[in-house]
Amino acid sequence: MTTNSESAVETRILDIDTNGFQIALETEQANRRKHGSESVAYIAWEPSAGELNGRLRLEVAETVPEVTDAPYPLDYLSAFDSIPVLLADMQTATSSNTANLRWRNKDRYSVELWIDEEAPRNPETNHPAEAVGYILIEDIGQ
Repeated sequence: MTTNSESAVETRILDIDTNGFQIALETEQANRRKHGSESVAYIAWEPSAGELNGRLRLEVAETVPEVTDAPYPLDYLSAFDSIPVLLADMQTATSSNTANLRWRNKDRYSVELWIDEEAPRNPETNHPAEAVGYILIEDIGQ
């Protein structure tokens, strides 16, 4: 939410439980300078599926820790009437390499996810399995 330093960062979440989680700012591999403090916003929602106020249909879940650098097919619990909005992020940090979550082929039934590692200092981009948390949102309002 803030920009207290000029270098780009992304967040990594780990040690999630019912009391909270740990979060770290990851800098680019080519830029290992210390990054200043930042304010970070987050959404915390328990796994669930259903409607919210008759306006939104939601599906909130987490994958098993099987998402790697190879495309991972995520099938929704049930089909949506239209293509839902996807909010997703890694819920584990099994590697110290800078990485982010990517997706493609999102439709009413499924989406493909994978972990994309940065490669400026290390050309090897194989990434170990991570769990991914996601929220699917469909506007069903009238």
